[in-house]
Order: sequence, then C-alpha cells, then structure tokens
Amino acid sequence: MNNQPNAQDLCRAPLEKFAADSKLLIGKVAQERRNWNTTVSADAVRHFVLGTSDENPLWFDPDPAGSVTGMTAQVPPAFPLSVGYPVLHGAPAELPLEDWITRISCRWHHPMKLGDRLRSEAKLLRVSLVEDVQGGLPKSLLVTGTDYSNQHGERVASMEVNLFRTSRSGESDRIQRECHRYEDGELLSIKHSVESESRRGDRLFQDRDLAPGAKLPAKVRGPLNIGDLVAWNAAVGPAAASGSWAWRDSLKSPARSFVHPVTGALVSASLQHEDTILCHQRGMPLPFDNGLMRFAWILPLLTDWMGDHGRLQYVAIDIMRPNLYGDTTWYGGFIVDCQQDGADFIVKISIFGTNQLGEKTVRGEASVLIPEKARKSGGSSERASSDGRPQRSEEDEVSLLDRILNHAAEFPDNNAVSDCSGTTVSYGNLVRRIAVLADWLQDSGIRPGSRVAVACSRTVEALIWPLAILRAGGTWIGCDPEWPEKRLQAVFQDASPAMVLGDQESAPHLPQGPWQVVSLESVSLSAVEGSKAMPVVSGTVPAYICYTSGSSGRPAGAVVSRTSFSRYLADLESVFPMTAKDVFAHTASFAFSASVRQLFLPLMLGAHLVIAGSEQRKDTKQIIAWMKQRRITVWDTVPSVWKTVIDVHRIGSNAEGIQSPPPELHYILLTGEPLPWQTVQSWWREWGGKQRIYNLYSQTETAGTVAVLEVAPDPEQNDQFVSIGYPFPGVSLHLVDEKLEDVPDGDSGRILVSSDRLADGYLNGDRDKSGFLHEKGAVRQRFLTGDLAYRDGRGTISVVGREDRRIKRRGFRIDLVEIENQLLEHPLVKSAAVVENRQSAGGRLVAHVESDSLTADQVKLYVQRHLPDYMVPNGFVLHDRLPRTASDKIAYQQLLDVAETDGDQTGQPETTVEIALARLWKKVLNIEEVHTGDNFFDLGGDSLLATVLMAEMEKEFGEIKDSGIVYQFPCLHDMAGCLASGGKINEAIKVKEGTLPALFSFPLRSGNSFYLRHLLPCVQSPAAVHCLQPDIADLQSSKGDDFSEVARRCVAAMRRIQPTGPYLLLGYSFAGLLAFEAACYLHDEGERVDALIMIDTATPELIEFRKTVRFRLRKLLNLLRYPGQMQILGFGNRQVQKLLKRLGRPVQTPSRFEAVPRIQGKYKDFFTAAINEHNFRHVPFDIELIQASRFRPFDIEPTANGWPALCENVQVYPVDTTHGALLKIENAASTAGIVDRVLMEAARSAHLN
Repeated sequence: MNNQPNAQDLCRAPLEKFAADSKLLIGKVAQERRNWNTTVSADAVRHFVLGTSDENPLWFDPDPAGSVTGMTAQVPPAFPLSVGYPVLHGAPAELPLEDWITRISCRWHHPMKLGDRLRSEAKLLRVSLVEDVQGGLPKSLLVTGTDYSNQHGERVASMEVNLFRTSRSGESDRIQRECHRYEDGELLSIKHSVESESRRGDRLFQDRDLAPGAKLPAKVRGPLNIGDLVAWNAAVGPAAASGSWAWRDSLKSPARSFVHPVTGALVSASLQHEDTILCHQRGMPLPFDNGLMRFAWILPLLTDWMGDHGRLQYVAIDIMRPNLYGDTTWYGGFIVDCQQDGADFIVKISIFGTNQLGEKTVRGEASVLIPEKARKSGGSSERASSDGRPQRSEEDEVSLLDRILNHAAEFPDNNAVSDCSGTTVSYGNLVRRIAVLADWLQDSGIRPGSRVAVACSRTVEALIWPLAILRAGGTWIGCDPEWPEKRLQAVFQDASPAMVLGDQESAPHLPQGPWQVVSLESVSLSAVEGSKAMPVVSGTVPAYICYTSGSSGRPAGAVVSRTSFSRYLADLESVFPMTAKDVFAHTASFAFSASVRQLFLPLMLGAHLVIAGSEQRKDTKQIIAWMKQRRITVWDTVPSVWKTVIDVHRIGSNAEGIQSPPPELHYILLTGEPLPWQTVQSWWREWGGKQRIYNLYSQTETAGTVAVLEVAPDPEQNDQFVSIGYPFPGVSLHLVDEKLEDVPDGDSGRILVSSDRLADGYLNGDRDKSGFLHEKGAVRQRFLTGDLAYRDGRGTISVVGREDRRIKRRGFRIDLVEIENQLLEHPLVKSAAVVENRQSAGGRLVAHVESDSLTADQVKLYVQRHLPDYMVPNGFVLHDRLPRTASDKIAYQQLLDVAETDGDQTGQPETTVEIALARLWKKVLNIEEVHTGDNFFDLGGDSLLATVLMAEMEKEFGEIKDSGIVYQFPCLHDMAGCLASGGKINEAIKVKEGTLPALFSFPLRSGNSFYLRHLLPCVQSPAAVHCLQPDIADLQSSKGDDFSEVARRCVAAMRRIQPTGPYLLLGYSFAGLLAFEAACYLHDEGERVDALIMIDTATPELIEFRKTVRFRLRKLLNLLRYPGQMQILGFGNRQVQKLLKRLGRPVQTPSRFEAVPRIQGKYKDFFTAAINEHNFRHVPFDIELIQASRFRPFDIEPTANGWPALCENVQVYPVDTTHGALLKIENAASTAGIVDRVLMEAARSAHLN
C-alpha cells in the first residue's frame, strides 16, 4: 500500500480539477434525480409523514386541519424534500468521491395547500476547494440553492445545502465503534421518552411558554434501523431504483455510482447508507442516516410545539456527526428570544440533537411566528418584561444548595471536590461541612445580606466557605490573596465586609480595618453541630459580589442576586452536555468571574471538581501533566493559556508532560478573550480535534456567560476571530446604534444584553454611567457591554472591537482609565496615558507619564504596589509634557508611535548566543528590534510568553536545567550569559550598575535569584549589584546543610569580578545561610567582609532544633491535652494534622491561643537544652539581620533567630510583616531602605579605613 503522502499527491490533482469543472456549473439549473411528488395530494402527504416519522394528525386528519381557521398548515414544512432533491454534486469526477452534508437551511415564504402543483429549481451557488485543518486531503465544498414554487409562480420555500466531497484514498475509518448495545435502563428511558412526547394542537400559549429559556418538549428517534432508512427513501423518492431502472440510472449518472467491491456491478452511491459492504468501503462501521433525513426528523420538534396556529419561518441545522445503525437521538430546544411584531410574536429557538453517548449530533436555530390568537390573553398572573417578553416563573428557579443536598443523599461517597494537596471531600462530607461552617458564621454574627470576603489559598476550603456563606444567607466576595495589599485594601474599603476569611498563608498579609480578619485555622468548630435551619433569604439578596476593573479608578464590584445566580446555573446546565461522570478542572483566579462557573457548575451536576494549585495553573507544562494525572474531562480556560499549550507542544513535542492532551479530555471551554481561528486550527492540526470546543462570551456584569458557540471546522470563514455564537437561554442579544435602535444584519452595532439574570449594578457605583440600563419596575434588565459586533446570515454574532478603552488581557478585563487614574494619584505625576500596542504578542501596554522628578523604575514600582500583575504596564515612558490635541486633550494616537521606543536602546547583540536569543525574542514577542539591555517583560512578555520562550530556547540550545532563567535573568545580555555557560552560572550576573563596591546576592536552594525583583529597584545605594547562580544540581545535591563547596565556587566567581575586599553579601532565608558560609570562607582567607545582610535567615542550629522539637512536642501534647495550641508554636495547620494523625489523636482545627505562658515555658526549656547539646561556631564579623516581626510565636523562639549564639554583634532590623511577605511589592521599599542604610554605613567604614 502506498503511504499517505503519496496517496494525497495522487488525489490532489483530480480534486482540484473536479472543483474547477464544478465552478463552471455555478448558476445553471440542474436536475440529478427525477422529481418524486409534483402535486400536494392527501396521499402524497400521508406517505411523506409516515416515512419521516411525523405523527402530527394535522397533516393527514382532515377534521383538525379544517378547523384551523385562516391557517393552511395541512402540509408538513419538510414536504418540498419530496418534490425535488435539494443537493447537486457538481461535475463528473475522475475518482470516486464521498459526500458529507454539513449544513441545511430552509426559509418558508408562502403556505402550501392541498392541491398545489409544485416544481423545484436547483442551482450551484458556490464551489470552493478547502484545505483540511488536520492535514488530510482537501475537500470540495458545493453549496446548492433550491427554490420551490407553486402553480401560481409563488415561491413557497427556498433551501441551501452545504455538501463536502472528497476522496478517501489512504484514510482510516472516520468512526470506529460497534453498534450500541442498550442496557435495560436505557431502553426504558427511550420508552418513557416516546410515551412522554406531546403536541400542542389548538391549546393556547401561556406567557411562560414563550419566555426565553423555556424548553421545548423533547422528541426521541431511534434506535436507528434499516426500516427507518427505507421509509425515508419511500417518503422523498427512492435514491436507488431496482432492476433495469437501477442499470439505466447508473449508466445515466456514472458520477453518482460506485463499483460494488463484491459483485463488481455499478450501484447507486446512495446505497452507501444501507449496504453494509459499501459502508465499510466508505469508512463507516455501520449503516448511517442521510443529512436531509435528519432535517426532516427534527422539524416535528418545532411543529408539535408551535401547534395548529404557529407558522415555521426559518430553520438551519449543522450536521455534526452521523447517526449510525442502532443510535438513538433526543432532539430538544429552548427559546432564545421572543420579540413582538405587531400583534404577533417572532420566537427564536435554539435546537439540538444528542445521541445515547452524550454526543451532539446536530445543532441549529429556528424562527417561528406565533399569532396573537394563539396566546392566552387576560387573567394571567405572570409578569412580563417592559418590551413585552414574558418572564421566567419562580417555579423554574434552581437552588445550588438543594442540588448538592440531593447529590449527597443519592451518592454520598462520590467525590465532590479535590485540591492539589491530595485532600478530597465527598458529597456527603461536603454537606456536613457546609452546615457546620454556616452555623459558625451565624454564631459569629453573619446575617442575610452580610458580606464576607474570602481570600485563601487554592484548597478545598476555597469552595466550601462560599457555599457556607450562601447557606448562612450571606454574600460571598471572592478575592485573590496574590493581589497587592493596596488592591485588597481598596476592595475591602468599597465592600465593607463584616468578615474577611483567610488561611495561615494569606491571613497575615490581609489589610486590617473595621472588618474582622479571621484565619480559617483559628476557627473552633468543636461545639458547632451544623443543625441550624437555613434562614429564609429573599432572591433579591446578593449571592456574591465580583470585582472587575472600573473606569472610576477603583475596582468596581458587580452585585449578583441569588435569583440571577440560580438562573445562570440553570442556564449553564441546559446548554452544556456535561454530566455527573465528568471531572472538571478549576484553574481560574477566585476573583475572576469565570470562577463562578468553574466552581459551581460541577456541583450542580453532581460531578467531581479538582482545584489546580498555584504552580499548575501558571505553568502550561504542569497543567497538561496535572490534567492527565487527574483524568480531567472538562477544561475551562482562556484562549491565551490554550494557545501557549499549543505553541509549547509545537515547538518541542518531546517535552515531558505535553506530548498530547489528556485522553479523557472531552470538553474545552474558552472565555475571557477573543478566540483566534488560527488557535483553533492549530489545536486540530496538532491533536486531531477530538474534543468539543466551546467559545463563550461572558461579562462580570451579566452574571456570567450570555452567548456560546460550539466551534466546528468552517472552511468558509475568513474572520480573524471565532464568532461568539448564539444567546443563552433567558438572554437576548441586540445590536444597537447610539439611539439603542436595532441595526440591520451585517451592520456593526453595540452589544446590548437583555435578561432577567443580570447583575443589579455596581456596589456604591453610578448606574447611569456604568453600562447598566435599569428601568424602574422592569423585570428584564439591559446592559451595554461596550463591544461592537455584527450578526451574519446564520444569526451568529461576531465581535469586531470596542467602543471604549477596556481591553482583555490574560482573560481579565482591564479599563485603561483605571490604570491612568491610579498613576494620577501619585503626587509627582502631572498627567498619564496608557496605550496598547496590539502588534506585539499578547498586547503590549505602555504607560506614558508626565513628571519632572520620577524615574521609570519608580513609577513601575508604584503601580506594582497598587494593581494586580495583569494590570501592570510592560513599559513606562517619562515625558516633560504629553502630546496634546488642539482641544488640549491627550493625543493617544501619537503615543502609539512612541510606544515601542521604551526600553534600553543601547547595545546590539554581538555574540552567537545573543544573536540567536534576540531572534527568539523577536519571534515570541512579535517585535522588530531587540537590544542587549532590553528586559523581556518590559517588551511585552508575560508568564505565558515566558513558557513559549523557554520551549523555543530548549529547541535552539538543548535542555536548560534552570526553568526559571527567564525570570531570573530577564535582560537579554544576562540571559545570554546564562545560556553561554550551559546553565552553570559560576560568574556573577550584573543586574544593577553602580560606582561603589558590588553587593553580591546569593540564590535560594531552588537556584532562584529572581526573588529580589521587587527589592532591587528600590535600592538607592550607588553600589553595583550582582546575582550569583551556582549550578542548581550542585545546590540540590548538597547533603544536609553543608554548602561549603557551593560557597567556595561563589567566592571564586566573586573574586573574578572583585579580586579583593571589602565584600558586601546579601541573602534571604536559605540564601542567607549560603552568604554566611561564603563570609566564613572569605574570612578564613584573610578577606574583609564589611556587610553580611541576612533577610530573615535562621541559624542552622535553629533549623535543626525546629525539626527535633516536633518529636519532643509529643510529650508536651500529651501533657497539655490541647492539640490546637501547636499553632502558636509556628507550625502550619497541615503539619499539626499530620503529627496528630501519627500520634493517633483526633484531628481538630486549632482555636484561640490559650495557656500561652505554660507552653512558652516548656518551649524555652527545649531550646535551652538544644543549645547546650550543640557546639556553636563563633564568627568575628558582624551580621545585619532584617527580621519579620509580625505573627512570630509570642517570642517563644530565641531572639534574632539564634544568631547571637554565633556572633557577638548582631544588628536586628524588625519589619512589621511576615517571612513570606518581606520581599513582596508592598514591603520592598521598607526592606530596601534598611539595605541602603547598611550599605551606606559600610561605605563610610571603608572610607575611614
């Protein structure tokens, strides 16, 4: 057998010729099959409806048909299919081609009546050759248009059908599965569905029947059998004749015939649907249905729902999968919109079909006219919206907590939520923990409407506490503990929460205020039973407040009521096909609006939610490996992260953990940013496109997603971005002009969302200037999203831009005005403007600042202290005066030309490594010029692009041991130096110029030197700064605390830059120990050390003591009989629980600090014994210790971290923060001030000596 490339080469030329020949037929009337019905007779209608499984008595019972006054609905809408086959196959081809109908649309213009004589006229409208996104053979797309008219020349219907034709040469089977074997329960479900089918008949519509989100009664068809296929042919006219007719048809249309592989005779191509041998020849394991048959089967869903008075106007469906022999399909739909047209109503409906495997086989949209007389008038107690559309009834509301209770009762042992630490909570335990925590909240004063902020790490508690808050009647505020302290302060001041919940990692860093800050580990639950009844809470009480970027210069909190929250979850459940068997990945920030969907949709379904850790969600290599390990089936992410995964795989497909997506991954949900078509096609090209991909359009203010499109290969698309698709149930999307009037299809307009589940507005905000168009007394509210879009002929909506200065970056919405207002709050900033350059990768933000005395680094540090990292501009440009227009407004367009001039323009790449690295930077960042002094992140890089750059560098230079090289050495020159030395940096990398002797900083045990990234810009000393980076393997392979060999190599590197002393050394935490070892080594060689600065470093003895004291605490615990008191000794809650489990004691959550003096005494006794048992090494030089003083364990540990036992002169500089926050942005200035003082004193001492 020839290999695949040769087969493709052989087939390409005939396919191109076929497409060219077929184009010559465009516009010419053609007829490939004889017409079957020419007259609309009762017998013809009866045969048609029996063959298409349409049992509506309106079609063949003269009594109900005759009773429909003024309507002529006796003829089924699909009947024209039996008049003329609406598909043309183009010119004769030189090789056998297979056919796939992918889309069918029909518009009805004039009613058909019994006795009408109908004719059809079919023409090719378009022909194009489409390349396969997965690298297969090209396909010819033929679009056929067919008009049906009656004896009066009136057009009754028009159809368009998209047909793909291609060769199967060398391809494997398209579908590889056997006929489905049904369990008894499945057959009972089918039986129940059939028995439950209903028809409206002449019953009138209630308001709730036409409300957006209302569901159509489902129809079931199947299991598919040969009888169904034969009946279809009898209804529309046999595609394959018998006997001598079959021979004559084959000779007349050889292009529509095949040579039977067994008999060798010519047979009709249509027999491929029924003949098992021909099915296998085509690559199908079983007989399968016809696309037009699917169209006829789905129409009864609509006609039975609309009743005797409705009129079908338009239907379009996309065929997504074939129905195989034995398949069963459930057809369903829901109302998308209902607009009044005079006295009548035009109802827009979304329709779909799902098979027994849960696969979507068809999707589409329909438009139905419901006349005024078909609606029940008067006496209705139901409310209507201001535009006449009915409102959802409260009976349809879904309670998340009730659903969780039901799941717990049905399958209490099923996993509900897991986190990265391995903790898993079942549904039964989840319900119990929610009840206990809710009782504790109520005991703590939380009442309906009380606001509670949650800012804790990515653990199961991050899910359980919001649910407990909802159960207690409170309002949940999701916060990100990684936000700068200033940002958290702004949110808390705006929200005025009654309580702020954190954990042992986040609580010490949370801002203090009139609110109560509580660490989760300090919550005592021993006396809480979880037996309180749930308070009765109105649906108007807020369920949560989600903060987003605001144009006022402050974060704006969108308030979402409980009713809107419940409706949104119900809408999600009705749209997506996920089930309780799925495993969902949670990767969003808890402050991101997408987190609401990621957290709570799985629990609505009874599925398993797995929360990714901070490392997994930020590292694209880790996220794929983690999803494989966890068997994730649903991945909800942003397009930029998805693109990074694809890029890294494309660059280095052998990289560990990214060879392929998890085999269990079935669904990918993308939101937060425009989705480029190129990214989707890259995924299909790299990994075959086996997953179902959804593009979601979501806004914080609309309580979540309002539109969705399941993305399928679309050869006709030429757009840059994927369409946002169709509105959600209960949502209407209007495209309006400045006067809020609808614009015609195809014209660009502002997206106006209308729904009964929008947010209530911004907390403490001005609704009139916020995009909310609330009307007093209106049930459905409206919101202008700020996006500009157009609606195409299919009804899908495509976004083309913004009308304001809001952008999407890494999935977050950012208002550039908020960044500018934050800059203007600096007393030395006169004016500020922020612009985005979309030409660079990821969109480069540049802040232009008008100031007389500030530097770019100072401005950047100021912004970093107040805004989250995703809002910090990449570059900062200082101006004496910003360019202005004639009206004295900032000339933003001129600033776009200045945006790329920021950065270090000195130094062209010279070495081989620098030149190669510069080429990779240009490729990844999509920029034209790079200099040796440029910073990767200042040029537009971020964490996602850093991952792509790492993959490019490994492809170019081979394996790089240090995965953090981009962060540690963001400057091109320094990064090239690291690569040139093979990753073994035994030289000091200069990160700051200076005129005084150099300050050498030492790395952490992980090899990371980038921990000083916030500190160094704040250091004002003229001393140069060099970062040392020993080989990571040497660091990590050093035994115990013996780093003498690593310290010796560091000293050698220092001496190559500065041969003699005095030396200045700096290290944080473990790096301080390495600096201490180096200082000892220098002293032994007779060199002078003028400054040894250690930032919160403990002595080796204290570190060892902390290890041994855990074992001695066993006796202390037995003595105190209060395990919760371990918390005051500085041990984390997980350490406490781990030790208690080993001791066989019940695990309790630590409570308030009691019996402190008693424990202090025991603890000090232990440390005194430890000092007496160790031989300390005294050193002659001074130690400058910057020590975190906040939340230390009540002075139980020795002063100055034990260093006075080793050195007679230890100068301690306390900083009011914790160990982990010492080098964060908010504390960088105070820590740097201490470093400056020490360096200044060292310089003065050196001058005097």
